[in-house]
Amino acid sequence: MKNWSKPIPPMTEKEIARFWEKVDIRGKDECWPWNRPVHGHEYAKIGVGKRENRSTVLAHRVAYTITNGPIPPHLLCCHSCDTQLCCNPAHLWPGTDGDNMQDKVKKGRSRNAPQKGERNPRAKLNNKQVRWARKAWETGEYTQRKMADMLDVSESTIHRIVRGEGWTHVK
Repeated sequence: MKNWSKPIPPMTEKEIARFWEKVDIRGKDECWPWNRPVHGHEYAKIGVGKRENRSTVLAHRVAYTITNGPIPPHLLCCHSCDTQLCCNPAHLWPGTDGDNMQDKVKKGRSRNAPQKGERNPRAKLNNKQVRWARKAWETGEYTQRKMADMLDVSESTIHRIVRGEGWTHVK
C-alpha cells in the first residue's frame, strides 16, 4: 500500500505528543511545517504503531487523522495551502486524486496551465516592477523607452503593461 493511502494506526497520547513535537505549530491560519529532515522533494513521513506492525505514513495524514478522525479509504489528504510539509489540520482536506488535480488546475499550478506574471519562469519582471511602471507612466515620470531600458525589457512589453494589455492580473 502506498504511503498516501495507508490508514493511520491508533496512536497513544505519548505518540501523539511525539508527533506534534516534530511540527512547528504557528498561528491557526499559518502553515505548520514539519521541522524534521525530509529527503529531496518528498512529503514528510513518520513511523507509527507498535514495533511488530510499525508503518511509515505521511505526516500530514497523521495530523489530519489526529484532529479529524480517519481519512476514508483510498482518499488523499490534500493541502489547501499547497505546502507539502504543512501539517496544519485547517489546511488539510480529504479528496480523490481527481479533486486534487482540479484544485491544482484551478490554482494555476498544473504543468500545462499558463504561468502568469512572476510565476512564469521566463518572466523578466515581478509584480512590484509592473506596478511601478504603471504609476511612473501615469505620472509622466518616464517614457516607455526609458522604463524599458531601466527594467531591461522591450518597449513593447512596457507598452502592453501601461495600456493594461499585459500583466492584467496585477492590480
